[in-house]
Amino acid sequence: DAKRGGKTTEYIAQYHTDAPIHHTEALREIQAGKVEGMSIRQIPAFMQKLGVYIISRLNLRMPGGGESPSDLRKRVTVFLNELYKKYPDGKLLLVTHGVTMHAIRAAVAHHKRITFKEVPNCTVWHEEMTRRVE
Repeated sequence: DAKRGGKTTEYIAQYHTDAPIHHTEALREIQAGKVEGMSIRQIPAFMQKLGVYIISRLNLRMPGGGESPSDLRKRVTVFLNELYKKYPDGKLLLVTHGVTMHAIRAAVAHHKRITFKEVPNCTVWHEEMTRRVE
């Protein structure tokens, strides 16, 4: 996942040459355990075979050492609060992945639950963080 995000960042940087670039593992996609590398369309079938529905269970971890949606939200919350402390009035561009972006949006909106939907590549969202997130 770091390669795809890196390529997107390089493309954007061509048009914002004065902007510094920082790489962080905090914005990596949800750690998917055994489903790592599967397409978004393969995952529901895999999860159905196990008799679980990851999307509807906030604390259910992906099989084989993956993160739960709650784990992901905690990870991005810590990162967002670090950014807010460092750049309280700044405008930032974050390049990340679909599920991680949903976690960021939930945190900024102060929602506990992450809404999962497929996100087309290179989707752009504007979010305003006016206070720390919890």
